[in-house]
Amino acid sequence: MIGQIPLDTSAIAIWGLDGDFTDRSGNGKTLTGTATYDFLNNFGGFGGQVCDFTGGYATTSGLSNFGATDPYTVGCWIYFDVLPGSGTFFNFISRQDGSTRNYELSIYNNAGTTKVFFSNGVGGADLNGSQTISAGQWYFIVATHSSADSGTNKIYINGVLDNSKTSTGNTGQPTSNTRIATAAGGGSALNGKMDEVFIYSRELSATEIKDKYWEGINYGKYN
Repeated sequence: MIGQIPLDTSAIAIWGLDGDFTDRSGNGKTLTGTATYDFLNNFGGFGGQVCDFTGGYATTSGLSNFGATDPYTVGCWIYFDVLPGSGTFFNFISRQDGSTRNYELSIYNNAGTTKVFFSNGVGGADLNGSQTISAGQWYFIVATHSSADSGTNKIYINGVLDNSKTSTGNTGQPTSNTRIATAAGGGSALNGKMDEVFIYSRELSATEIKDKYWEGINYGKYN
């Protein structure tokens, strides 16, 4: 379908969230939902539905941890009904045991200002976004980790590079499963909507990410 995240051999998991948690990549990584969540019509989305999380989350097993030199991309369309309280996170794509992170994509409220946070480990692996995030609107948020250029982490918001940083920390090797809409052992459960969640074993290019954002605007009705 036009605008959906493309299928290729680097797709590890693609969850369209069109009425179920099926993995569209063909790898069989179907999510299992935990209350409370619902699938909504008429709220945007390529398949006509999005998943509304109100304290619930979804998880899958069988995904391997990335190594420090492994490139990858994680991302989704996301709509925050509310923002996290000061000093807290909303985790929305993660594989972590507390601060032992293989990847974590979240938003963080620092003294009333909320920005995207991405990490592929601990310490020097942490990257804070630049753009302030607001409730009540759709965002296309993507994070990439590169095996080239010294292992750079990047955050893209709505198809535009928001911030980047060379990762100097240690890549975590957690035992918990991958989760969306929350994290095992850390952060708070999302209160908002998600759609077209994806994990790739390569770094999507800036052009690919921008193209997917505009296809979402033009065909996915996320505006």
